[in-house]
Amino acid sequence: MNDLVTIIVPVYKCEKYIRKCIESIIAQTHASIELILVLDGIFDNSDKICRKYAQSDKRIRVIEQQNQGVSIARNTGMKASVGDWVVFVDGDDWLEQDFISKMLSYADGSVDIAICDYYAEYSNESKCEKFFNYDDYIFQHEEMSAIMWNCLIPIGCGNTGSCTNVGVPWAKIYRSSFLRDNHLKFKPGLSRMQDMVFNLYAFSAAKKVIYKSIPLYHYNKNDGASTIAFRPMFNDTVRDINSAVHEFVEYSGEKEILNIMYCKNIMLLLEIVKLQFVMDRTKKIHKKFDEIRDILREDSMNLSLKKYDPRYLNFKSKMAGFLLKHKMVELVYLYVYIKTYKKLRYIRK
Repeated sequence: MNDLVTIIVPVYKCEKYIRKCIESIIAQTHASIELILVLDGIFDNSDKICRKYAQSDKRIRVIEQQNQGVSIARNTGMKASVGDWVVFVDGDDWLEQDFISKMLSYADGSVDIAICDYYAEYSNESKCEKFFNYDDYIFQHEEMSAIMWNCLIPIGCGNTGSCTNVGVPWAKIYRSSFLRDNHLKFKPGLSRMQDMVFNLYAFSAAKKVIYKSIPLYHYNKNDGASTIAFRPMFNDTVRDINSAVHEFVEYSGEKEILNIMYCKNIMLLLEIVKLQFVMDRTKKIHKKFDEIRDILREDSMNLSLKKYDPRYLNFKSKMAGFLLKHKMVELVYLYVYIKTYKKLRYIRK
């Protein structure tokens, strides 16, 4: 198969990793590629590195835009692409040399999306991760609901031990005509889980999705500190995520997604406690507790605490859900505090 494959890489503050990312792409055994590097603002030397590669390889295009976030950067890449297939790669990740050739071999004429497994790359180990508890599987028709649920939380066929859910855009290959015909784009304005929302629409529209349990993508987990940076209004981000999921349910009629979102909100509440309160060193502790209680009273969170199904959560999330439901804010804060600072000590070693 000699299909042209477009690889889209949003480039944002990744000069430490971007060479490895680009090298893994231009070394693909499937040579018929176009690599679109979208510079989402210029903040380091990533732009110079990208332009140097573009000068020596005609398959590479560099597009520069003002910093508008990863969603718009990916949309920019999709608009400029001319390939038969589209692959999304993050600027600090990299591919196995036969990623494209193998993914194309899995995607026959009726496949809209092909998914593979990945390696989670930590500072001291490389860990093979699975999205699903299958070796291989073909999702069609009513089975698409299962894959959509797994965009939010690992449930049913999802691998509960994996470090991320199937809602990420990487480790996949999308048929370009499928993306165009269904007007699929990443939602601007969402600072978190925009990829999950994109894939909800993608899996909802897909007629056939194939999953192969072969790790071909390398997901860089080394920059763990960025996942626990202070975010003063993270509850606003969670509201936006909930709004986007409700929009999807209205569009698709997939009402069961709301029940899955109730469970996801338990996990997002823990993120709010961590990013908005534990990492805030300016507020007094009693003020933090009062503000957390206010968030728990909000309609979407209050509804989630009433309706979530604990069977869908792991043991730690079940315990956190119980404490949140009964407004035991102090214990939730203590739990998140201990967990967060254990992780910070690990990162700083």
